[in-house]
Amino acid sequence: IGEEPKTINPITATDAYARSVHNYVMDSLLTRNPSTYGWDPGIAESYEVSKDGLQFTFKIRKNGFFHDDQPVTAADVKFSFDTIFDDRFSLFHMRPYFENIEKAELVDADTVRFVAKKKYFGNFDVLAQLTIVPKHIYEKMDENNKLNKTVIGTGPYFLERYDKGQLIVLKKN
Repeated sequence: IGEEPKTINPITATDAYARSVHNYVMDSLLTRNPSTYGWDPGIAESYEVSKDGLQFTFKIRKNGFFHDDQPVTAADVKFSFDTIFDDRFSLFHMRPYFENIEKAELVDADTVRFVAKKKYFGNFDVLAQLTIVPKHIYEKMDENNKLNKTVIGTGPYFLERYDKGQLIVLKKN
């Protein structure tokens, strides 16, 4: 990468250099198919949009696991969304993208529903691209500064080593 990221923490990182690491380590609810430009399963195996276009329900894959072998749940998805509006995490730069989304609701352990404030063509796309982080790791972020050099996701690679100022090593998952 062109420069060392200030942090690789997927919640607080704001630069393109950290994003280039996250692209290999993190997953979103859905992935954009480069051939069709449609949406393929990611963390979510399926989704449903209400007829009025104000509710978006995602069913989370049962075989999805974070790099620390903990299962991905709807609670992780809700937490990932809620961090955007939690002042502890200072994600003010992300809020404009999600400003039309009122809330995330847990339907059950494997299902999360997002409710929009108003109908807007970009609501679904922004939710589909929501990066999912493990709640069990990042909810304690303010208690543990070492998370600035930690990234735990579900992607095709995991962070094997990070020597600040020297190297970042990703290993195939």
